[in-house]
Amino acid sequence: MLGQEKGAILKRKALAGEVKKGGRNAYLFSPIDGIIEKVNPELTENSSIIRKSPYGKGWFFIIKPGNIDDSLQKLYFGNEARKWFRNEGKQLFNRLKEEVGALVQDGGEPIEDLFSDMSEEDWKSIAKDFLSM
Repeated sequence: MLGQEKGAILKRKALAGEVKKGGRNAYLFSPIDGIIEKVNPELTENSSIIRKSPYGKGWFFIIKPGNIDDSLQKLYFGNEARKWFRNEGKQLFNRLKEEVGALVQDGGEPIEDLFSDMSEEDWKSIAKDFLSM
């Protein structure tokens, strides 16, 4: 993972980091204005924890908001956040079903990394629609 270092100043929607896998890049954008307070040191030694524990040990960095009131107004919370995540998950599932083919739920076979077999055009489309700000 390439990214910012502790103390770096971030602006909302600005590039905050990059993940590379198999010659492909996924870009991470800052959700708020702020300063990077802490960077996950485990990622430089073991980047697979991103996939294994994305909501636990696989975090990238902690941002100290520059203006907490302004930052909070631009984020989702509670039911609104859950609704947004569910909707994004459904949309991604449907896109993958179209572009990759049958998924396990539909009688397909388990795939270790379904993005690795995806065409470059399909990858760019998914990255643009789900990872852009």
